[in-house]
Amino acid sequence: MSRFQKGHKTNIRHGASIGGSTPEYQCWTDIKTRCLKKTSKAYPYYGGRGITICEKWKNDFSAFLADVGERPSPKHTIDRFPDNDGNYEPGNVRWATRAEQIHNRRNTRKVLFQGKNVALSVACKALGLTLKLVTSRIDRGWSPERAISEPARWRR
Repeated sequence: MSRFQKGHKTNIRHGASIGGSTPEYQCWTDIKTRCLKKTSKAYPYYGGRGITICEKWKNDFSAFLADVGERPSPKHTIDRFPDNDGNYEPGNVRWATRAEQIHNRRNTRKVLFQGKNVALSVACKALGLTLKLVTSRIDRGWSPERAISEPARWRR
């Protein structure tokens, strides 16, 4: 049984305790704050860039919870994926681990690898190349695809 189905008096309004005692409810209020409240320290990075929360979720926590689901573990936080520059809306959010979020940052270099756009570090690890080698190649003007496709040459 989900902790949201307990039927406590505190669960009447939206399925989670009023006052934000669940991580999902706190996450929802945090999203609204950083996207909608101009006095928030995070606003320039979210609302100030045009990122917002969809109308469906804006005033309805239960709709947010129905679309996003419960947090899988305490190590998961909300992430805008696959479009990191997109809004908080159905189809563009997920519960992600810290490692998944690091690979979804705006400043993460992406490369086409096995038909997918992935973080450069992920492709390097899969190919047995060091990130330092590949980034130095890219910095010297190589295309990212060439930088990961050429094997490492060892000098004596």
